[in-house]
Amino acid sequence: MRLLQKCRLGQKIFQGATPTTVDEFRRQIPLTTYADYCDDLLTQRADILPVKPDFWIQTSGRSGEYPHKLVPVNQRFWEEAGKNFCAIALFSSCSKAGEIKIEDGDKLLHAASQKPFLTGTIACKLQEDLGLTFLPSLETSDDMQFEKRIEEGLRMALSQGMMGFYGLAGVLVAIGEKLRSGSGNTNLKSLLSRPEMLARLAKGKFKSKLAGRPMLPRDLWNLKLIVSMGTDCTIYRDRIRELWGRTPLEVYGNSETVVIATQTWDYSGLVFFPNLNFLEFVPEKE
Repeated sequence: MRLLQKCRLGQKIFQGATPTTVDEFRRQIPLTTYADYCDDLLTQRADILPVKPDFWIQTSGRSGEYPHKLVPVNQRFWEEAGKNFCAIALFSSCSKAGEIKIEDGDKLLHAASQKPFLTGTIACKLQEDLGLTFLPSLETSDDMQFEKRIEEGLRMALSQGMMGFYGLAGVLVAIGEKLRSGSGNTNLKSLLSRPEMLARLAKGKFKSKLAGRPMLPRDLWNLKLIVSMGTDCTIYRDRIRELWGRTPLEVYGNSETVVIATQTWDYSGLVFFPNLNFLEFVPEKE
């Protein structure tokens, strides 16, 4: 609150109020939406902020109001956020307290957006902090169209193997259903000249025949973790488990707050992250 009171954006929102306690803040400061900030943030006015941002995250807009949103991020906030990203990845891979399965160099299929969108920016942080490798690499995929990037990532995963998935749950289901239905066979045939791909496909086909069903992604890869952000994660959870052999964690976040809560290894209720946002709850008496 002290930082906000000293900057021009805070003075605009506070409208002369000088709260010193949480209770005063709740009584004196109006609720706001992005519309209250967009005129200043869309022009990236760093001079009105309490701290100079190191970069900006972009997200979707609202028809008729603003074309997109820009969210300022400073390095201190991003370092704190990195702890939470790592926690989500670790929770995604373990089944009990103290279990660490992620190793430096583990390969993940990258099926999320690129920078400056949030999921692409998070991928860079996971690579930096945990040493994860993305297929295709973050450096080479910046200029690739989304469908082309998924196609190239799958080709690399068939050749090199992969230990996890990073992206939207709906995309993971679409990839799995395509592999199950065999609609991707035409593209795969051109890759069978690669011995490592042929061996992986042959092994997957053998496992599916033993099970008496079409080949599924879980026949081709044994995933350690699935990191998926989006409201569709709960909807597709059972289908992802069926197709890929692993259940994704439910994670709640957005570009403005980055990440608020996550499930842990027991897949029960979500746990709040205490270090990034000021969380308010309606008091029981209200």
